[in-house]
Amino acid sequence: MAKRKTKNEESPVGCGTAAAAEVVIKKKDGEEIPSKIVIQPDLTVVVTYCEGDDDADMLKYAVRSVQKNLIGVDVNVLVVGNKKPDFVKPEDFIKADIKSMGIWADQWRVADLLLENKDVNEDIVLFTPGMIVCNPCMLCNIAVVKANPEDTPSVKALRALGLNAQDYDTHTPVFFFKDMIRRASQFKEVKACSLITALYSVFFNDDVQPHIIETKAGAWKNGPWLLPVISSNPQIAVLEHFFRVKNFAYFSANSCTEAVKQFLEDRFPEKSCIEID
Repeated sequence: MAKRKTKNEESPVGCGTAAAAEVVIKKKDGEEIPSKIVIQPDLTVVVTYCEGDDDADMLKYAVRSVQKNLIGVDVNVLVVGNKKPDFVKPEDFIKADIKSMGIWADQWRVADLLLENKDVNEDIVLFTPGMIVCNPCMLCNIAVVKANPEDTPSVKALRALGLNAQDYDTHTPVFFFKDMIRRASQFKEVKACSLITALYSVFFNDDVQPHIIETKAGAWKNGPWLLPVISSNPQIAVLEHFFRVKNFAYFSANSCTEAVKQFLEDRFPEKSCIEID
């Protein structure tokens, strides 16, 4: 697993797995006894990776952005994918029989792996390689329930089964916990039922009004949530302007130009805890 960092060391977010910390316990008679306590990370950040579908460099920058900008929590980071990128440490990789996170069945295969793996905490934040944390934020920024105003096939399938479903696939990091997977697993055989939409539609249903993220017709410029980059030739000056004011950015596969990668390298130059030294 990734080498542990505490919240007060190099970055504002810890990065590692459960670790033993040496402490000194002083008894009433003055005797000092060396001891160890086990410190558990607060949550697991999972980044999916599908060779042939995702850009490995964007995976690298996604994790670097988490390590730099996710404040106030201690995490371990794991990559789940069909092939380990060369720069990822073996202990931080979970092999998955998947082709694309755009395939609903592959999303549920990843969910099953997360349930089974003991290195994955109960609390999880899910990223894909195109997702970047632009500026310092807290877990509450990720946990805000967000939805698109879209009637996708997944939404229609769940509504046909009686759920007040919303499209929760907003291209932003998503917070959930393992029990949400267990509760939503009854829907994993429903054709076109996406993992995230099912998790949130089952768990929240009528209890929470999601924040609607609009990404069409320039409306994404309003609000702090998302900078969607879908152009095959993104303008770096525009990126620089909106990167300063957004919580998250999402880069589609065709937008990952060399200029974009250099833009991200300039902002996240330090290796993350999952990268081979």
